[in-house]
Amino acid sequence: KKIEDFVADQVPYLESDAANDQFELRFISPVTLKMHFDGLVVNDALLVLASLAMVWAYMWFHTKSLFLASFGIGHILLSFPFAYFFLQLILYPKAMGFLNFMSLFIILGIGADDVFILVDAWKQSEEEFPMPPLPTRGVACGGMSGEEFRWLHNRLVWSYTRASWAMLVTSFTTSA
Repeated sequence: KKIEDFVADQVPYLESDAANDQFELRFISPVTLKMHFDGLVVNDALLVLASLAMVWAYMWFHTKSLFLASFGIGHILLSFPFAYFFLQLILYPKAMGFLNFMSLFIILGIGADDVFILVDAWKQSEEEFPMPPLPTRGVACGGMSGEEFRWLHNRLVWSYTRASWAMLVTSFTTSA
């Protein structure tokens, strides 16, 4: 009886027939059902967009860079088609299940986490590789001297090396 009451409260189109212990659909047509379903899809899409906007805004706040936040979200958005391709072509499910849609939020969170890890490793690299004194600018590598280029190269290698294991673990967790 509790389940019948719950379903009747949640779905206004269902009415219970107590004598036969059955539910019966009334006053619903394919058009009404499609309108109701379309409303749910639009609502869920708005929630996804709101989540993307919130994560983008927080990445901008944390990194203090509109460029990094925008490319970080772009990086995350590029992973969705790859994940869908992998799911449909390699695993070949018959339908896109509810948990597949929930993975959008997981990928969003893990992708943002990877951006945070890499930015924090870059900030930590400043202590390992203090900026060398700036000599007169050369023409190699966009105006960088050889020493500046080596400093930047060493700092990038150190940052990627430091962040790669943490990013691998978070990405592997998402994949699993």
